Amino acid sequence: MMYMIDFTINKEELKAAVSNTKGLTGSKSLPILENFLIIANDNGTIQLVANNLETGVMVNMIGIVMSPGKVCIPSTIFQETLTKMPYDGMVHIVEENGTIQISCEKAKANIASNANAEDFPLPSKVEEEQQSFVIKSKEFKQLMMKCIFSASQDETRPILTGVNFIVKDKRLTCATTDSYRISKIWTNIEQKDISANFTVNAKNLLLLLKVLEDEDITVKVGKNNISFETERINFFSRLLDGKFIDYDKVFDGIEQKGSLKVNTKLLNNAVNFAGIIGKDKKVPVVFDISSRFLIYSTAENQNVEQEIEEYSYSGEDIKLGINAAFLLEAFKIIEDEEIEIGFTSSNHPIIINGINYGYLILPIRLKS
Repeated sequence: MMYMIDFTINKEELKAAVSNTKGLTGSKSLPILENFLIIANDNGTIQLVANNLETGVMVNMIGIVMSPGKVCIPSTIFQETLTKMPYDGMVHIVEENGTIQISCEKAKANIASNANAEDFPLPSKVEEEQQSFVIKSKEFKQLMMKCIFSASQDETRPILTGVNFIVKDKRLTCATTDSYRISKIWTNIEQKDISANFTVNAKNLLLLLKVLEDEDITVKVGKNNISFETERINFFSRLLDGKFIDYDKVFDGIEQKGSLKVNTKLLNNAVNFAGIIGKDKKVPVVFDISSRFLIYSTAENQNVEQEIEEYSYSGEDIKLGINAAFLLEAFKIIEDEEIEIGFTSSNHPIIINGINYGYLILPIRLKS
């Protein structure tokens, strides 16, 4: 019997691809995008495609293709079928007369295909490519995880919901801000004569991180969109419109008059302890550095305090309030054993300085 599509593939590999890309399915304006598109090719490559018009991904896998073709499969029930199907090993998928049969050993599911695969829009490729560079996925993941946490969640200012990339002088710098803090981190790249400045939605990049493995990424930047390509995946995203803040100007414009050096773990534990009262971001954790170094928080009839004994500080006495959650998020991704924090005054941001990173956090005004 001839099927419209007929192939087998490792169930765990397919399940992982579906799970990692499910977040890219769906579009209010185009119901067909609630589906995955599967393309089975003569050469044994099987492609899983998800697209929401703003972002799309194509995952390339290897299987055994008996009848090449393509089919739309509703994403939610497809994911549940692969997750709850009790057997492992190879999964067999065929489609005939609008019904998709998914089987693995003695388990079988028949799913109705509610869309024509020919109508499924493939993700938009990068046209008018302007710049491209290569970076290892491990290094790219580290860059993202060390800055993406401070991207804004406020959709009324779309440009701040993204990660800004600047490629210049063989250096790649990534930065985010939510208007209360700025994170930036940089690394060297090999390509010469590249100059680019673009911003990609942070949520899209988190989805990209899910599908990346240990492989080289070719980043292609177009006028309006971008692609991240490896041997296994092609990931596409629109670029965010607008101009990102000049964060280097912000950092350079702050004259640091005090410098604190302290063990990162020690400071993390102290802030975490003081923050049990300051979980509400309106209640700051206070840094009070004079003849001694106190970290405390106070709210109504409650207070928590810890004195730090092992530290070094040079500069003017300082007392300022800071959002404990912002500090703790930064501490999570700082690998240095010792942390250095620069201070100006109680009304100016603090700056956490590192070899290849910088974190700026605005203070919370203390009540007199």
